[in-house]
Order: sequence, then C-alpha cells, then structure tokens
Amino acid sequence: MSIPVNLSLCGVDLKIQGIDNAMLEVEAKLAELTSGAKGLAGNLDKIQDELQAKMAAMQAELEGLIPDIKPELPNLQAEMNGLLGQLSSPLGFSSQLASIQKKFGNIPGVDIDSLVGELKSNPLGFDPCKAVPNIDVEETVDEDGAVIFVPIRKGLPPEVPIVDAKKLPTPPEAKKTEDVTPAPDASVAEKSSLEEKQLGGSSVPPPTNPVVKSGKTITVPTPPLLQAVHDALDKAEFSRDDIIRGPFVFTAATQGRNKSGTFEEGGAEFWKPNLFPTQLAFEEYVVQSLYGKFSLAVRRIKAIEQKSPEELQRLLAAAPNKYSKSNMVAVREAIIAFIRNGLPRGAGNDGGGGGTFSIVGTRPTVSAAQAQRSAVPKPDGGFGKFSVLV
Repeated sequence: MSIPVNLSLCGVDLKIQGIDNAMLEVEAKLAELTSGAKGLAGNLDKIQDELQAKMAAMQAELEGLIPDIKPELPNLQAEMNGLLGQLSSPLGFSSQLASIQKKFGNIPGVDIDSLVGELKSNPLGFDPCKAVPNIDVEETVDEDGAVIFVPIRKGLPPEVPIVDAKKLPTPPEAKKTEDVTPAPDASVAEKSSLEEKQLGGSSVPPPTNPVVKSGKTITVPTPPLLQAVHDALDKAEFSRDDIIRGPFVFTAATQGRNKSGTFEEGGAEFWKPNLFPTQLAFEEYVVQSLYGKFSLAVRRIKAIEQKSPEELQRLLAAAPNKYSKSNMVAVREAIIAFIRNGLPRGAGNDGGGGGTFSIVGTRPTVSAAQAQRSAVPKPDGGFGKFSVLV
C-alpha cells in the first residue's frame, strides 16, 4: 500500500519515513485482526501470516538505511611502510615491491625505484610520512576491460610541534605626550577666547570636538503645562517616563577652549540639560516620548468606543481608570496643549510660523527657533554671549 509523504517531516529522509509507514501498517493490521467478531483468539491463524509480511517489509526499510561500507583503499605510504617491515625477508620484500609497482608504478610523479633506494640506504631514518606521497588508488576497469588503478592524491598530515613557540619581541616603550605634542609658536601671542582666535588666527588649531567643562548648575521646576500632562497620565495609569519628570538640572558648559579655563564672554557658553548633550536633543526626546503616549491614548479611545456596553462595564469594574474614556481624552488634550504651547498647531517647519517641532521621515526634530517657542523645560534668558540653545 502506498502512503503519502508526511509534509510535517520535510527534511527527514524518505527511508526513515518509510520505516514509520511500515510500523503504521503493522499497527493497522493488528487493530484490524483484533477488532473482528472473534477477537484476538479467533484470528490467531491469520496474525502470523499477515504480520510476517509486514515485518519483512519493515526489515527491508531498516536494511536500506545501512550505508555500504567501502573497503579501505590501498595507500602508498602504508604500502611502503609494509615494505620497510620486509627488509629482513627477501621473499616478502620482493612480493611487496611487486604489488607496489603494479598499483602505483604508473602514477606520474611517483618514482618507486627512488623511494626503494632511499629506504634501503637509510632504513632507520626513512620516514614514510615525509618521504612518500600520500596517495590512494582505486581499482577499476577501462573501456577495454583492462584493470587500471586510479590515483587519489591526499594531503600530508600536519606535523606535531616538538619545540616551544617563538617568544614575541618586546614592544617598544610608549612615547610620552610631551614628546609627540608640537610646541606652540612663541612668536604669536596666545588668544584667550574663541572669538579672538578666529579673528587673529593662532598656531594652535581650534579643537575639532567640543570641549565641555563642568560649571555651576541650575534647577528648573516642571512647567505647569507639563505637570498637567503628568497628572493626566498618572490618573489614566500610563507607564512613567522619569526622564521627563522634574525638577530638571542644567549645567553651565562651554564649547570654547580658553587660557584660563573659565567661562568668558568669547566662549560658546550654554546651559546643558543633564543626561542630554544639548537642549535640542532634550526637546526632541520630550516630543517623541509624549507623541507615543498621545498615540496610545487615541487608540484606547477608539477601542473603548467599539466595546459593547456589557464588555465595557466588565473592564471598568476591573480597571476603572485604565478604561475610562474621559481619562484618555484628558491625556490627549493635555499633550496637545503642552506641545502647542499656545500656538495654533504643534507640528510645522522651522521657519517663522512653524510650531514647536517638525517630522522628518518618522521621527520628530526640533530646531533652535522651534525650541524657543516650546514649553519644554529650559532656563530663562541666555548665558554668556550665546543663548541657551547653542
């Protein structure tokens, strides 16, 4: 009986599936013979004949899984090693040499006579692993029926190391910083501020990366519009984002490198929000965090509106704040009020009438002009020569 292939066993060899099929046939035949009117006792005569054929089929499937074991092929290194062992027996040596000549004598690049001469001249130092090519031969017949030996060249086995690895040389001693730092040009007076360096020039190039020095700190409380957002989120049992919860600490920083190392009027001085490299990065994080919560509130409002009265009552009984439509509406409206900060809209471009953020691709971005219009926490006014939004 032909049984279809089990597609759930794709990747399993068909011979193995054939064994499973044969076992299923045995089980099916047993069930058939024992479920008749006379039961097992009444079908004993049939069981032996029926099952014997099924078991024979399963045995054939099992035997088909046993791979053919190929005999070990003659190897030149092994044959020459055997020849080395026959040096004390002229008759055995002659017979072994004739066998080698027959199997390996016609292989290009193999000089049996030279190998035998080397073996006889220095039998104690003769190493078949190094002196003899590693070649097998497979016996077959050509188109005329003559026996031929086809060579199979193999690689030499790797040598086992018998000496310690060479020690690596000692690396040169690292040079000191003062040995590789160019000396400043003494003919040019050092400039104390970034502005003076840009106007007058200097032999010392300005730093390619901002050099920020820690300074005094200032703490900014949570703005009322942002606090209203937190109150609405807490009432609706939204997850907390402690990064945008006040109070907010800002550190005085500078991008200018000056002689005294203090904050000077010519340096690029600004208030840096802690945990963020710049105010604009902080602004973008706040917008992105609240945009995600705004989207979740809108989805929950739609889901609540689609619930049946009975299901909604059950949900409200389990979590009244989480499934309250008024709570979700409060979250949505609080976030809108915070993002717009009194403007007609929140999203726009960074030009004159462009809201407090823009969408580039799928992520919000904030320009300096938009940050000046937003309600995201920041110190009042400017700091030093440059504004808070450097």
